[in-house]
Amino acid sequence: MISSINHHFSIIHLRVSDEYLQWLTTGKVDTASSDGRPASPWRSLVLRRTRWFDFFNPVDRSEGFDGLWAVLTHMMR
Repeated sequence: MISSINHHFSIIHLRVSDEYLQWLTTGKVDTASSDGRPASPWRSLVLRRTRWFDFFNPVDRSEGFDGLWAVLTHMMR
């Protein structure tokens, strides 16, 4: 998700576990891991946000558009 305020923007990334999606769709969750991975806290969502990039600052604008381009490239693959 892209968040913007006036001439600033940031990129927000939300990670949702497979167990949480299973709970949303079926109402049940299997917390036992069959592939040997340690059990993850399926109830926790992980939200990350980049710093605020300024459109008026050329360095911020360049770095921010690199991030936006990476998001668009990921979506188009």
